[in-house]
Amino acid sequence: MSRWCAPTWLLAAVIVHAIASSAAAQPAPDAVEVPPSAAETKALEAAPSEPVGVQDAGTETAPAVGQGEVEETIDLAALGIDAEEAVDTRFSFGGFADFTSVFPILVRGAPSIGLPTKHTFYVGNANVYMSKNLSSDFRAMGEVRFTYLPNGAVNFDPQSLQYVSTAVYDYADNSRVVGWGGIIMQRLYLEWTLHRLLAVRIGQFLTPYGIWNVDHGSPVYIPVQRPYAINNHYFPERQTGLELFGRWDASNHSTLGYHFTISNGGGSLNEYRDLDKNKALGLRLYWEHNGAGFFRLGASGYYALETASQPKLTLSAESIAVSSTIESQYHALAFAADASYKLRGLLLQAEWVSQQRKYTDEGRTAHAEYFAPVAVGFSSNSLSWAGYGLVAYTLPWFALTPYFMFQYAREVQTTTIPDYIVHTYVSTGGLSLRPDDAVVFKFEFAHSRYINGGPVLNSPTSFLQLQAAWAF
Repeated sequence: MSRWCAPTWLLAAVIVHAIASSAAAQPAPDAVEVPPSAAETKALEAAPSEPVGVQDAGTETAPAVGQGEVEETIDLAALGIDAEEAVDTRFSFGGFADFTSVFPILVRGAPSIGLPTKHTFYVGNANVYMSKNLSSDFRAMGEVRFTYLPNGAVNFDPQSLQYVSTAVYDYADNSRVVGWGGIIMQRLYLEWTLHRLLAVRIGQFLTPYGIWNVDHGSPVYIPVQRPYAINNHYFPERQTGLELFGRWDASNHSTLGYHFTISNGGGSLNEYRDLDKNKALGLRLYWEHNGAGFFRLGASGYYALETASQPKLTLSAESIAVSSTIESQYHALAFAADASYKLRGLLLQAEWVSQQRKYTDEGRTAHAEYFAPVAVGFSSNSLSWAGYGLVAYTLPWFALTPYFMFQYAREVQTTTIPDYIVHTYVSTGGLSLRPDDAVVFKFEFAHSRYINGGPVLNSPTSFLQLQAAWAF
């Protein structure tokens, strides 16, 4: 036997004796103090991720021990955890997607440019959320949408129509032909919560107006597509700049809230460049009451000088000068109002959105006229608006929800057919089924008709849609 064996066994005997003596000195099992496990410590650090806030984590309850359950208080400071900073700082992923089947019943004329005329399957949204609580006060959030666009989009020219093709040879796969798609940045911002009354976002954010612009996930809104009042972009869908927001509990049942925005506006390069000297301003106010049902009433406003321009380069022997050629420029003033009421399974919801355009002298540029007795025209000042009303009732079986929605839009066409005031009426009826909290199926019939649509929008449309939308 090695000469190290005897000392080693002697040392082991001393350690065993020490452990046994320590165990004999411990109190009875019903008084054992149990330190938290790693999983429990992680749970103590968790807090809701939105909005960022301080967790009430002064004391916690330990799990059952031995034959009985022993309640103990855990000193967070002793664990190295600051109770005021106990937030979940894990990086989180989520998102939503949808798949739709369209059965055209009556689609002809100009609407057939953008709508399918034959039975079609398509994947519409594949959006991914990324968020992280940096601390109890700071939070970062991003969202991107993966899309097949621009492949298959229509290049509109009244003389000819052509589908965009993104087919290329894949150099990494023996030059196999593939069609590439794109990524749409939905939002990316840093949020700082100073108080319940004041939080700040900087970056790109969804414009806070109405009901379904910020809550824009297809598993959230009831119909297959969002209403025209949201999709007509009377307010920009997203902005880059600064957002201030907060809430105040006026009583046990009522809450007042606000959003204020300052941004580049909604120009052609609004994500990263302002093409004029004016900043866009926006404001939203809302009131929520939770008494006999839940009621929310909101009002929003937005003002901007919307500019589309191209750079112009002037060269000389002495200098290089860069200026801008304005393609379009107008003052945009938008207003919106929304109301929703929920009582048990009943939902009543309505929105109204408008935009007034007033062109500058420099920005009222000429464009070609295709459906007028003149070859060249100028866009006129205009007022367009749209609204909808929706009623839905959720039954207790798999959240089965029949719904009906009526829409109306009065839109002044300001591009190829200016001065046409098109009146659009849309009636939609459907049924949604939610077999799981994260999955919803929608079955919908919609009929649209246009009044005073001129030679372009002169045909009604009808189609049936089936959609599956899911969150992950």
